[in-house]
Amino acid sequence: MTLARRWFFALALLALFAAPARADKELLLDSASPWQISRLRSVSGVTINPKLEAAEARQGVSRASQLRSILKAARGPVHIQVDPTLTRSREMVEQARWIKKLGDSLGKQVIVKIPVTEAGLSAIRTLAQEGVTTNATAVLSVGQAERAAL
Repeated sequence: MTLARRWFFALALLALFAAPARADKELLLDSASPWQISRLRSVSGVTINPKLEAAEARQGVSRASQLRSILKAARGPVHIQVDPTLTRSREMVEQARWIKKLGDSLGKQVIVKIPVTEAGLSAIRTLAQEGVTTNATAVLSVGQAERAAL
């Protein structure tokens, strides 16, 4: 872990433990580090993205193995993003199902993050019909947010 990341982590810990817990607030940790995730008790869930996954990736370790480690360390729901290079709705839906199945196999609640593109919006609708909980991500405009909410 770099010095900058350690400093940021120390500040995050200070903020977490200095503030009183509030039942009406949800705090999600933005990390793909099982070590960090397992040590923060006051967070209600975890959110990760491919950039965070890449930063924590180890040579020769599959994405499935990496995600299993994250899921095992987490308390509460884990928001996991599909590969942002996918351009077809069908591919996003297939990967979202795989992510959901991985979480289910460990008894963890997984929320699948889908980028709000044309293909992503279609994937969100399909997954909603299947009962898969999604999180619309990479929303860059009010129009995109409105379309994702429909």
